[in-house]
Amino acid sequence: MSAVLCIFSCMGIMFFGVMASSIGTAEAGVGAIFAFILLLLGVLCATAAYGLWALLLWGYSLTRVIYIISIPLGFVALLADRTGGNVFLQLVGIGLAIWILTYLAKPEIKRLFYA
Repeated sequence: MSAVLCIFSCMGIMFFGVMASSIGTAEAGVGAIFAFILLLLGVLCATAAYGLWALLLWGYSLTRVIYIISIPLGFVALLADRTGGNVFLQLVGIGLAIWILTYLAKPEIKRLFYA
């Protein structure tokens, strides 16, 4: 289940990375850096999704690290831009990250990766 969610989140991250790379204004340099970071994060998420799907311990660990880091970044993004759409998307992202971390912390799920 969390592997499927991870796949969808990495596709979304890669999509936003491609969209950020197409910025044609004076901030094109910033857009290119932002796009690179998002694409890198998308590749990390895809790698973590593979590790989860194959029930590999490093996939479990990488997923936990990614989502633990994403929660404070979501709060930073909330403070940076308080428009309605951003607030909604960041709260959904933070909620999903907490849900995934809670799901991965269940004893029966941990047992799958530590067996």
